[in-house]
This record gives sequence, C-alpha cells and structure tokens, in this order.
Amino acid sequence: DIESLYYFSELSKSLNMTHTANRLYISQQTLSNHIQRLETFMEPTFYRKPKLSLTSAGTEVLKFADMVIINHQNLKDTLS
Repeated sequence: DIESLYYFSELSKSLNMTHTANRLYISQQTLSNHIQRLETFMEPTFYRKPKLSLTSAGTEVLKFADMVIINHQNLKDTLS
C-alpha cells in the first residue's frame, strides 16, 4: 500500500528506525510492521546488521516507491 511505501522511503533516507518513527509521529513498532508487510511480498529490503542498510532489492523498491509517491501526489493535485 502507498502508506507502507512512504514509510519505507522515509526510512531509506535516515536508515534509523527510531529517528524515522519519531519524525513521522508513529511508533517504532508501527514503522517496523509496515516494513515487514512490504517484505512479506518481496525479498528483504534492509540488512539489519551490523547497521541498517538497503539490500539491492531495497534499492529497486526505493526507486519504485519514490515513483509511486510522486504519481500519487500528482493525482491528488490534479483532482483537487
């Protein structure tokens, strides 16, 4: 869903769950659940150790997520 893609995109910017969750005004568990939901339908998008970083699949998902987010915003702008 678009919300999960948005959270994924935001987490990809800082690569820090706590900071991203705080910035988005959601719990760290909520953010983690959205990321896990995405990964249920595809390969893992993040390496968790030694620190959070994107996998090669995550890099591709990020490109897709950014495109979807931009197109979603463009559609909202057009309809309003």
